[in-house]
Amino acid sequence: MKSDHFLQHFQAMAKGLGLEDVANGQTVREREIETYVRISDFDQLSHCKSIDRQEQWQIKIAKTAANTGALQFRVRKIETLLYKSDIQYVMTSKLALGRGDRLEVSVPASYDLFNLFKHGADQGMVKDRYHFPVEGTNLVYEVDMFILSDGSYAPWAKIDLENCTGEMPPLPIKVEDRIDGRTEDPMLRARISDLYDKYFLSKNPFLEPTAPATYPNHPVPPEAA
Repeated sequence: MKSDHFLQHFQAMAKGLGLEDVANGQTVREREIETYVRISDFDQLSHCKSIDRQEQWQIKIAKTAANTGALQFRVRKIETLLYKSDIQYVMTSKLALGRGDRLEVSVPASYDLFNLFKHGADQGMVKDRYHFPVEGTNLVYEVDMFILSDGSYAPWAKIDLENCTGEMPPLPIKVEDRIDGRTEDPMLRARISDLYDKYFLSKNPFLEPTAPATYPNHPVPPEAA
């Protein structure tokens, strides 16, 4: 069937869909270009090739004089939204090397571990990730749409592009405003921090329930409608 062929195609593209979700216990170096964008036309997201709903909770260890680098531990629940429902849990450990540059190790996780992190984390994210393969390459744009407490999408989104060694391809969607995540400009860095605080980060739901009561009617590709 067409949907089965589609899923097989995207399983074969796993490397392009996010190194952090290849849970094989091996170290990978992820170089990622992050772009922060303001969107008003959500319907254009229907041109994507796949959608995941992701809920993740993270615990951080800061860089101090007693260690050699900052570490972040995250457990993510990933639910495939198109064609057939599939849920997986992945734990990822990250060691920062620089802005958009990190070493990562991912291993399979479980609901129980996910729930422990949900209790222990002071922040997390709830988002829909839209995948847009870049034609003629093995690159994939990942457009993260963050879900607010009222169930709607935030007006700002985060777009990731991993392992792009040449010129950055055009963004897959039209945007009203954008900030290059590689910037070192203090004012722009402050704007990015504000986006995380206002739209992207969710607080611990056991202390301050912020998970949406309902979820958006996400735009989907015509063949999945």
